[in-house]
Amino acid sequence: MYNFKRALGFSVLVYVTTFVIGLVAGILGKVDMSSMENTPDYFWYVGMIVSVVLIAIFTKLYFKSPTVRPSAKSGLMFGLTAVAVSFLLDFATFSIGGMGDQLGMYFGDYRYWIMIVLVVLTAKLVGHMKGKASQVSM
Repeated sequence: MYNFKRALGFSVLVYVTTFVIGLVAGILGKVDMSSMENTPDYFWYVGMIVSVVLIAIFTKLYFKSPTVRPSAKSGLMFGLTAVAVSFLLDFATFSIGGMGDQLGMYFGDYRYWIMIVLVVLTAKLVGHMKGKASQVSM
């Protein structure tokens, strides 16, 4: 069973964690983040890996509740919630940070959409695997 409030809370945690790691990585790697045009390709790919690892961890944590039954469908719903939250928070972050003019470039980049698909599929896969594991242990 899907728990929207729990999914919403964990989605915010995923976003904040990803944001902080990306910010620290950008500072340590001396990445010029003043414009999307300056973002090196490798930074996108590192971001994809970090996003997949973090969504897997937070999906497992999301399922650590008696009110949430692990399944592929519930994992999919959590992944979609995380994507919706990240979209809204990205929009707010870019706008507040004075980079609203970069939104089209960010959301229009094919690597952004690859990351979105990876996040949703990872959450669905974790839900499926945890659901199978809980059926075996019954």
